[in-house]
Amino acid sequence: MRPSGKRKHRGLKKSAVFERLSQGRCGRHGAGGVRTWKLAGAFDAGHIRGWTPDWKQELDFHQLELTGHAEQLEADYHLFREEFGLQDFRDGAWLAQSYPERGRFEWGYLDRLANISRGQVYLSLCHYEWPPWIEQNEIWSGGIVEVMSEFAHRLAERYRGQFAGYIPIVESGYWTAMMTDWGRWWPAGGKDRARRWWDLYAVIGRMLIAMARAIKDADANAQIALSEPWAWHPFVSLEDQGRPFNTLLGRADPAAARETGTDEWGGDPSLLQIVGVNFYNNWGVDQGWPLSRLLLEARRQYPEQRLVIGETGNCHFSDRHTVAGWLELLDEQVEAANQHGAAVEAVTWAPILTLGDFDWGRPAPGAWVSWDIDDPKRRRQWDKGVAAVVRRYISG
Repeated sequence: MRPSGKRKHRGLKKSAVFERLSQGRCGRHGAGGVRTWKLAGAFDAGHIRGWTPDWKQELDFHQLELTGHAEQLEADYHLFREEFGLQDFRDGAWLAQSYPERGRFEWGYLDRLANISRGQVYLSLCHYEWPPWIEQNEIWSGGIVEVMSEFAHRLAERYRGQFAGYIPIVESGYWTAMMTDWGRWWPAGGKDRARRWWDLYAVIGRMLIAMARAIKDADANAQIALSEPWAWHPFVSLEDQGRPFNTLLGRADPAAARETGTDEWGGDPSLLQIVGVNFYNNWGVDQGWPLSRLLLEARRQYPEQRLVIGETGNCHFSDRHTVAGWLELLDEQVEAANQHGAAVEAVTWAPILTLGDFDWGRPAPGAWVSWDIDDPKRRRQWDKGVAAVVRRYISG
């Protein structure tokens, strides 16, 4: 995500509260020793279309196909509900199947998902993916805004009340960076022809708002959520990481006004009910920013919205924790933050089913259930010990 020049977090001042949080001296659970948050799980549903980091290999795969999740949809939900005890999920709309041609919608896959949702699935409409037929000029010109708002309206109208809520776009800022600054994902034409981050975010930000409005127009009771990075970083401030939240809420954004000429894109507080912060590393501890402090800062900045950890896990870095170890860290830090008013409702492990990594397309570590890349049937493999650990957190 493009920084705005700030290299230090602004917000909550370090205090005795944070000293206790960072040293782990706060109690672990709420009244009566009951865990104050619930555990959820996300299936990755992105379309990786671009190049490997060395620019030697083209990538073009959809996670729902690569992982076998689309084919094994019903069996996957049965597995995670019965073996792991999971009751809350995030899944994806799969644009290539659901929006295969301009003006034509195919609802077969989403009908299947709605039938097994039980109102427990948050549906992402756009997770690193474009309609497969869209042309580059429609993206850069902003024509995509109307295209995606129509899809959002039709979908929310058809499935009114069947999903727990909707995420219009997953990680808007990071997605934009991969298509601009880093030049690796379509419609980028390579690093040497990279466009400005703001050139594309001005489109994606408006698309995000238009999709949320379309969902609300079709289903006024729909819960709109976003899921964006939220972690200590030496160069990218929390303000920059959380920009999509503020865009959708219609908050003033001097950087947007400076870079694009205006920050009045049409956002409104009614368009965002759930702030999902994504946390994949614990780098901030040594900088005075443990997870508990990050969560309290999110609560300070978004006092009116429900707060969840939208994504977390241990699949992205070399110093990976075990599932048990990472859950223990999360439990300690979330409970510490909740004791001081963070009111974090849920923690979403991502992914629960092995995905293809974004750099090379190979199976990435860190999920609860895996599969063999050489097995065309993508038969599921899991450790019953890990399942038992997960069940303990779900049962309280």
